[in-house]
Amino acid sequence: MPKGVVYLVRTQVAPEREAEWDQWHRETHVPEVLSERGFRRARRLRVVEGEEDHRYWTCYDLESAEALQAYRQSPAAMRLSSQHELKFGKAADLRRSTFEVVDDLRAPVAPSEAAVVGGGVHLMLRPATAADENAVLGMLKHLFDGGAPPPGFSEEQARASFRQYLGDPESGLFVAETEGRIVSFAAATSYPTMRFGRRGHVEDLVVDPDFRVKGVGHRLLEYVERWARREGVTHLSTVVGLQREESRKFLNRKGFTDASLVLRKRWTAGAPPPF
Repeated sequence: MPKGVVYLVRTQVAPEREAEWDQWHRETHVPEVLSERGFRRARRLRVVEGEEDHRYWTCYDLESAEALQAYRQSPAAMRLSSQHELKFGKAADLRRSTFEVVDDLRAPVAPSEAAVVGGGVHLMLRPATAADENAVLGMLKHLFDGGAPPPGFSEEQARASFRQYLGDPESGLFVAETEGRIVSFAAATSYPTMRFGRRGHVEDLVVDPDFRVKGVGHRLLEYVERWARREGVTHLSTVVGLQREESRKFLNRKGFTDASLVLRKRWTAGAPPPF
């Protein structure tokens, strides 16, 4: 994923209008800005310590400098700026800056763990890193029936998705490694629901054929479950192809029940949905 830019707006509001500005800014202004093309998210900060003249900071994450430039030249930007000026005028002093993101570093989504499985195989269970990309993508073939990629599969898209997993704070990509060789990986994500709180889904779980029936998959899935619990997940799901009976039995032994029937609709990327 591109690292993008950060557009920083620092604001100092007259004390007698601060509460009014804060509510309007949070509930109206920022959501309208985020609805514009190119914006990823916004973080509203309030200075509580330090030598700063402007108490409120709003950090907008954008896809690129070009996206920010397009926004600045758009009618929406002029309209939103005018709204702010008309509503608060001299009661709010603004300072604007633009930053290029040089690095986006994150703490590991889970601590590494050591394990010993069948045959005396010593594993290191850990979050995947950018250096694991080729090894993980090389294992995808074990998910394909007959070893042939399914229609619509694209290695370019697979690589983009790998990098998205690494950059997504609500997802996890995990590997099991032995003697410098990755022998299993799992991809999982978490998401909110209105009925069940936070749920998790294991999209892929792959074990190198040379290391099956040794407990590698068991240990990596347990590692994913511990990550999911730390994320506040209360339900963990996965999907198994109807023809993969051994995979289904394995998951049943791990406590996954046949809870629902998955219905899927599919179309080519970029094409209108079929009706």
